[in-house]
Amino acid sequence: MRTDIPNRVIWTALFAAATATSVHAQAPTGREPASPMEPFIEVTGHGEIRVPPDRATVILSVETKGPVAAAVAAANARVQRRVLDTLKALGYSGTLVSTVGYNVEPDYEPVTNAPQPKQIGYVSRNSVQVTLTQLDRVGPVIDAALARGANSVQDISFDASNTDEPRQRALAQATASARGDATAIATSMGGTLGRLVSVTTQGQFSPMPLARARVAYQPQAATPINPGEITVDASVTGRWQFVAP
Repeated sequence: MRTDIPNRVIWTALFAAATATSVHAQAPTGREPASPMEPFIEVTGHGEIRVPPDRATVILSVETKGPVAAAVAAANARVQRRVLDTLKALGYSGTLVSTVGYNVEPDYEPVTNAPQPKQIGYVSRNSVQVTLTQLDRVGPVIDAALARGANSVQDISFDASNTDEPRQRALAQATASARGDATAIATSMGGTLGRLVSVTTQGQFSPMPLARARVAYQPQAATPINPGEITVDASVTGRWQFVAP
């Protein structure tokens, strides 16, 4: 084994090998994910489509009060039966009508200069939910139920039964918005937009109730109800490589 090889020859060989390894490691393959050190542009785009509703949900309640719990519950049941019979006569029964709340509890009233309220009896509340697909009948159904003893309209909401196509249009809008913004950012920085690295969607794609209201019974006039429109929205977040000039 020779021991008289000059040191400068050994160091030159090691430097050449290290340089070759470094260049090979940095050579792009076209299939590898973006390096954490690569510059990138990440943008979130939003899309929104409005559609007319085709379904309404109304929650009607009967509330009764009195000094005896059993009597209050019985009175509530009689009134609610009249309301349910009226709804059935209008064509709403079975799965279109469901109980969504019922309770019987002490009824209190505040007392001046007293630390605790005073019990004055009992109160019973029974709430039913009615689903309608004919939106022009929402007002008449409310009026009929109030005329037969319902004394509270807790909620009115509208939605659309099929939002697949509007949701896809909202996604397309959000995608185009994200890419457009990313391109504008890249151009303003003197570069161009590179390949797409990742894309994700965010948010819910279910329609949101647009109208919620409380209405009072007006026996001399029909209750006006305006359903408005349903908003279907979507968000898309994209990440692209930034190609510097």
